[in-house]
Amino acid sequence: MANLGLIKELCEQSGMTIRSLASKVDLTDTSIHQMIRNGATNTSTLEKIAEVLGVSAGVFFDEYSPLPKKEDLTNDSFLTIIAEKDRQIAEKDAQIKRLFDLLEKK
Repeated sequence: MANLGLIKELCEQSGMTIRSLASKVDLTDTSIHQMIRNGATNTSTLEKIAEVLGVSAGVFFDEYSPLPKKEDLTNDSFLTIIAEKDRQIAEKDAQIKRLFDLLEKK
């Protein structure tokens, strides 16, 4: 299941309302709220939403950690965020390597 709750957070951080987002992707705000609650939508809708929000659609499927507010960021918090993202990337790299290894065995 996708983490569509991130849509609301990304809208808030960019100063965009759900209604404005909905308008840009040709949906109603009620539809957006419903998909956030249900955690599901179709791929093309998710791609449109991601494009408007300026993110990859993949962010809705990655391990979720709330984004800090700009005013809460310090050098230490940046370093913590970077360290966590580095850990996640290393994890994904290891998964990709395992998949390649499996493919080579076939």
